[in-house]
Amino acid sequence: MPTRTPEPTAVTARALAPDLARGFMLCFIALANSHYFLSGRPVLGGYPQDGSPLDSAATWLIATFVDGRAFPMFGLLFGYGVAHMARRRSDAAPRSVRRLLWRRSLALVVIGSLHGLLLYAGDILAAYGVLLFLGAWTVRWKDGPAGTA
Repeated sequence: MPTRTPEPTAVTARALAPDLARGFMLCFIALANSHYFLSGRPVLGGYPQDGSPLDSAATWLIATFVDGRAFPMFGLLFGYGVAHMARRRSDAAPRSVRRLLWRRSLALVVIGSLHGLLLYAGDILAAYGVLLFLGAWTVRWKDGPAGTA
């Protein structure tokens, strides 16, 4: 088993698949939110209603294959990353792991709040930060009912 260190994972040791998946999900999330920036035409649910057949086809593709699918996948990848960070520090005291996660959650809350206030009201980074802050309490919980683990 490799030695677990508090330093970030070296680029050469990182798993490429989760990083690529996160990148694709971020692109899909941007695509899913792009219709909110359209203006000048009647819209329903953020989608234009009087566009060309190509617009209708694009709306159908985005609604069918992007909306509601990229967000949960990104959430799962976020959880994977947090679990990986906690696992890498399994030799450390639970309190130090929680502190690391709380620092990350504070950064997410601050950046997400600023982004939500200044640029895009639909930002969810602050919500991820709050969930991470609460979820940090679960670090090193026992797997079974009390007294059986």
